Amino acid sequence: AVTDDPAHADAELAMDMLLLGETMLRSDDDAEATTAGDGLAVLSGLGPVDLHRLAAHRLPSVRAIAIHGWADAEGQPPGLPAQLAADPSALVRRRVAQFASTVLTRLGPAAAEPILEQLRADRAWSVRYHLTRSLSRQVAAERRHPREHGQMVAATGSWPAGEAPRQERN
Repeated sequence: AVTDDPAHADAELAMDMLLLGETMLRSDDDAEATTAGDGLAVLSGLGPVDLHRLAAHRLPSVRAIAIHGWADAEGQPPGLPAQLAADPSALVRRRVAQFASTVLTRLGPAAAEPILEQLRADRAWSVRYHLTRSLSRQVAAERRHPREHGQMVAATGSWPAGEAPRQERN
């Protein structure tokens, strides 16, 4: 789309891409639907994408993409990680586990804990493994950057489970 204002051209292009993605998402071709899901997840940070529609898709690969869109859309809608954590497909639950640190940061400890607990008790080993990896990477990052971690604690009002403030030694 060509306009005098480049910002409008980007907005028009994004809307055209959203419409195309929505159309492709309905395709019977699994590869095409997955590609559409990927594109819509990326666009969710720029425009209104119905992430619940991705989360309810017939293909587990498309449902798994919904958590990417949720992260790009800054944690909106807030109930999506819980829905995806209860998905029948281990692929979807594993993807949520890979985003566990983002879920914790965006939702806060109180809202994230039931989701994390569900993933900790998941019957699939790969889900539990990726949950542990995601959360341990967050703890390692917090240890490397304690000031940023302190800011996160100030924003959420609590320390992550198992963590406590370190005492400075003189």
